[in-house]
Amino acid sequence: MKFGSLMVLESICCTQNCRKIGQGKAKALLLFHVITGCDTVSFFGGKGEKTAWDVWNVYPVLTNVLCRLMLFPEKVEDTFMAVIERFVALLYNRTSAIVEVNPARKDLFLKKAKSLQ
Repeated sequence: MKFGSLMVLESICCTQNCRKIGQGKAKALLLFHVITGCDTVSFFGGKGEKTAWDVWNVYPVLTNVLCRLMLFPEKVEDTFMAVIERFVALLYNRTSAIVEVNPARKDLFLKKAKSLQ
């Protein structure tokens, strides 16, 4: 794969990078990209791709869920959504025990409200 500008054009060996990150993550990478947003704008406010990647590294159960969703996209089980919600909660606070998005949002809101006082 090639990227860059006309002045500086580089080639990336996709096979080598897939080996580096592992077969599971390589298969799940497309859905990870879908969940975390596009290349230029983060889907989650203030959280970029590097942060999302770091969380994925400490929460590897997400890999299995994304791989299963790649194979059977029409079968989104509640357990899959629970894993994805936990990933999003960890994205904002890696030490939190919160497992769902709405309580995580409430927690963030309350923390910001305290800092304003």
